Amino acid sequence: MSIVEQMSEARTYEEWIALGRQVRRGERGNKIVLFTADQTDPVKRQPTAQPKPVTQPDAVW
Repeated sequence: MSIVEQMSEARTYEEWIALGRQVRRGERGNKIVLFTADQTDPVKRQPTAQPKPVTQPDAVW
């Protein structure tokens, strides 16, 4: 039984809200999993920007 089906059969507002929180928690969890998968995938990961060496401009007199 899916959470949506359980929500349609919830008898009280509190039950319905509790089930809704489970859905939100699940979505957030999935986003975290996708995010970490993208971070560790060498093909998808952006190369980290290297800081440019600071050079002194030539003085113009």
